[in-house]
Amino acid sequence: GAAAYKDLKTLFPRAEWDSAAQALVAELRTSAALWFAAKEAYEKAERVPLPVSDEFFDPQYLPFAHQRWGIARSLSCYRTFFLWDMGTGKTRTLVEVFRILRELGKFKRALVFAPPIVMPTWVRETKRWSAGGLKAVVWEGGADSLAEASAADVVVASYARARLESARAAKNKTLSRLLQLDYDVIVADESHSLGNVKSQQTKALLELSAKAARRYALSGTAADTPMKLYAQLRFLAPALLPLDWTSFLKRCVEWSPCIEHAIVGYKNLGELNARTDIVAIRAKKAECLTLPPVLTTDVYYALGVKQRARYNELVVAAQASITPLLDYAKSPD
Repeated sequence: GAAAYKDLKTLFPRAEWDSAAQALVAELRTSAALWFAAKEAYEKAERVPLPVSDEFFDPQYLPFAHQRWGIARSLSCYRTFFLWDMGTGKTRTLVEVFRILRELGKFKRALVFAPPIVMPTWVRETKRWSAGGLKAVVWEGGADSLAEASAADVVVASYARARLESARAAKNKTLSRLLQLDYDVIVADESHSLGNVKSQQTKALLELSAKAARRYALSGTAADTPMKLYAQLRFLAPALLPLDWTSFLKRCVEWSPCIEHAIVGYKNLGELNARTDIVAIRAKKAECLTLPPVLTTDVYYALGVKQRARYNELVVAAQASITPLLDYAKSPD
């Protein structure tokens, strides 16, 4: 703490720093040291240190090495961009982060945004990996949504719901009910959904992210163009890209001199990648050597009378469409 305060006094000799500011700087320096130690351990294929013992996790399913690395990064750094392949366990990693933060007394509530198809997974995974210790609910948008969410630890909502809540608040000239929720962690799962920075959906997410100290973005396919990175980085921290949208386009996009609004290329991508690298951690399935092999399991179900009849109809229909093709394939001609 004393060393950090000395650094601040050197940089800003006329500034006055209260005890809370000095404590925050000391905490950030400690967190940075822990992150560098975790990063070094992971790169050397050593055990990544965490502030909890293995007894804290499910003994049958301890976190994999890359998940420990992701947990350590998220605990030490308030903003993290998970560029991990699908199937590498991003959801489980974040649930463990929530649990450890609560154990350390640094967690109020997490607000998670995800596509509708992923939302049930968050509820299920939260219950599973916390052994019921964390309660997750889906924000349905009904009259009781705020009360229900206020009694939960993890609130899961769709991106469209953020837009609807923002529009509802603007119409009624009130504060969005999602903003009324007391949360200090926000997560954008499949964060490429933020895409268009001018959309009302993205604007609503950026407004919601400003309330949370800890912000995490998760995506296996973050962007196919540099423009799709803009909103995701702004969600994590506006300082990562201190440019408005128009200035960003001028900085990174090459426009056709002949056709209006036609993009012919991109520029300054090294700078954009460097800014992304400040917050990003990457994991490829092929690199996560501790992942178990894929197992195929047959699960049998007892069908009811109507289900069996419909199933048999589908089998007959499939045979009628496939059999001629098979006969043709076997034909010597």
